[in-house]
Amino acid sequence: MSLMPPPDLRVHLPADVLDRVERDLGARLDRNALVRKRRSIGTRTDRGTWVRIEVRTVEKAHGQGFDGLRAAASLTGIAKPAWYACCTWDDPALGLVWRGDEIDLVTAQPIKPGGTLITMPDLSDGWWATLNASLDALSAVETDRIATLHSMPMTQVRLTDAIVSVFPEVIDTMVTAWTAAHADMSWANLTAPECWLLDWEDWLRHEVARCEWIMARRVGELLTL
Repeated sequence: MSLMPPPDLRVHLPADVLDRVERDLGARLDRNALVRKRRSIGTRTDRGTWVRIEVRTVEKAHGQGFDGLRAAASLTGIAKPAWYACCTWDDPALGLVWRGDEIDLVTAQPIKPGGTLITMPDLSDGWWATLNASLDALSAVETDRIATLHSMPMTQVRLTDAIVSVFPEVIDTMVTAWTAAHADMSWANLTAPECWLLDWEDWLRHEVARCEWIMARRVGELLTL
């Protein structure tokens, strides 16, 4: 059982974490260019790759949800960074589990790193073709794994709550079919001018009428999936 919630990595990063990842992966991290998020940190390496470091409680690290990047390595026909290696270790004293994944470095920038997109981005026909082909390839994947958006499993109840919170007039939210999906599709996880789909840690089986449409409708016709 976890003794405390994981640290907010935007505020506090234990001093030995970067040392441990460098030793286990055999790569030097760029400590002057850390991209800090609440539960993950990313940075370049000296061999031209990217390393993503994440921490979870023991309860949330158990099972399928903590290895999404590695599990996505077998997916083909999708514009996503290749996965190379990982390292994991436990912190029994605090009830935490750490994980570092090394993947391709994507230099194209996120379309909207944060906030709400309110104007149409200038995206080429080739960009849309890549996105559509990637989503088609993903939807054809057969898997029994359940999407774990923000480390919590996607269920019918969670989907209904998400839809009704934005569109209270919606009555029927029952899911009748499931398919493989990214599960965290947003403009922050799509890049341009080259189209790459980032952050695959939460992908897996998801409802066909998936939550991406909430994001799409909130910006009008900017994105339809």
